[in-house]
Amino acid sequence: MTDQTTSIAPLHVSGRAALRAVLATDFASFIEYTFGVLRPGMEFRPNWHIEAMAYKLSQVANGEIKRLIITLPPRNLKSICASVALPAWFLGHNPSERVVAVSYSAELAKTHANDFRLIVNDPVYQSVFPDMRIKRDTDREITTTARGRRYATSLDGTLTGLGGNLLIIDDPIKLGDAHSQVVRERSIEWYRSTLVTRPDDKKAARIVVVMQRVHQEDLVGYLEQQGGFEILNLPAIAQKTLPYQTGPTTSHDYRRGEILHPEHESAEVLLGLKKAMGSMSFSAQYQQTPVPAGGTFIKRKWLKSYSRSELLTEPRDRTVISWDIALSETQTGDSSAGVVLLCRGDTFYVLEVAKGQYPFKQLSENIRAMARRYPRASLLIEESPISLGLIQALRQENVSVVAIRPSKDKPPRVISQTDRFEAGSA
Repeated sequence: MTDQTTSIAPLHVSGRAALRAVLATDFASFIEYTFGVLRPGMEFRPNWHIEAMAYKLSQVANGEIKRLIITLPPRNLKSICASVALPAWFLGHNPSERVVAVSYSAELAKTHANDFRLIVNDPVYQSVFPDMRIKRDTDREITTTARGRRYATSLDGTLTGLGGNLLIIDDPIKLGDAHSQVVRERSIEWYRSTLVTRPDDKKAARIVVVMQRVHQEDLVGYLEQQGGFEILNLPAIAQKTLPYQTGPTTSHDYRRGEILHPEHESAEVLLGLKKAMGSMSFSAQYQQTPVPAGGTFIKRKWLKSYSRSELLTEPRDRTVISWDIALSETQTGDSSAGVVLLCRGDTFYVLEVAKGQYPFKQLSENIRAMARRYPRASLLIEESPISLGLIQALRQENVSVVAIRPSKDKPPRVISQTDRFEAGSA
C-alpha cells in the first residue's frame, strides 16, 4: 500500500485505469481509499495488521473462507474494514448479492450504513464498479439495481424474512453490558436461533465476526468453543511470537512484546490506557484475553493496609455503612454482608466488615448496632424483595436508611471499580 495522497485521491492525473484496477483487485488499497473518503484530511497510517485483516476479509469475499473471527483493540479500523469496505467491495463485484450487517445498537448500525452509502455514491467507487448502482435507499436497507442489498440491523432489530450470503457481526455487545450474563446469553441465543438461519445459500454463505473481546463468555468465546471459525487475533502487545499472513505470499512475524501499531498507539499510550482502565479491562479490550493471568476480579495484592494515625478526622471525611441483604440461616445459604467505609477523596478505608447467615431479628439488631457505633455514617441498604421488609422495619424504629437500587448485576459493578483497587485506593 502506498501513500494515499499520492496514489488514491487524484483522478485528474494519468493512470485512472491503473487506479481502478488496483481498487477492484486489491482490498488493502480499497480500505485505504475508503478511509480517505470517510476521514478526509486525516492521515492514513498503513500497518501490517490492516493488510492482515484485508487479506482475510478478501478471502471471505471470494469464498475461500466461510467463517471468520477478527479480534483486535478499539479504534484500529475494524468497522471501516468489515462493516463498510467489505460490503462495498463485495457488492461491487457481486451487485446482486445480499449483505446483512449487525451491530449491538440500531444507532451504530445506522452509522455504518451511512458510511457505506458515502462510499458507494463516491465517483471513484462508481468508476471502479460501474454495475453497482443504488436503486432504493432507506436508513436500514440499501438496494441495488441488480436486486442486491445491504441491510443494517441490531441485535434488538428484526431479520424476519431477510437473509444474505455475507453476514457481518460488528461489536455485538456494548462495552457497558459485557458483564451482564443476561445480555451475553441473549447475544449468543440470537446468533444460534436467528443469524445462522439467515443465509440464502447455506453452503456459500460467509459469516464474519469482528469485535474487541469484552468477557470470556462473550460471543467470540462461545464460537471458539463451537469451532469452525478461522480466527485472526490481534492483541495490542504480542504475548508470543506468531506469523501473520498479509497476502498470498507475504507474512509478518509479530514478535513477543511488539506493539501492534506503534505509530497509532505507542507503548507509552498503551501503558497510560492500562493504568486508566485497570488491568482487567485492558486485558480484555486491548489484549483480547478477557481473563487476566492473575485470576479473579480483585487481587489481594491490590488491597493496602493503613495505620490508625492515618485516620485522624479530616473536615471532608464521610463515613458510609453499606449492607447487602440475604435472609438465610442455613450454612449453605447466601450471606448478608455489611461494610463500614471512611471515604476521603478518592481513597476508601475499610473500618469494619460483618458477614454471616443471620435470621431477620439478629440481622436487624446487627445493623442497628453498627449504626450506633458510627452515628454520623450514612446507612445504605441494597433494595430487593428480600430487603424491603427490613428497610421498613428499621425506618419504623427511626433508623435512617437510604435504599439503593443498582442498575447492573454485581459482577459489572465490581469490575467497574477494579481500577480503584488496582490504583491502591482501597
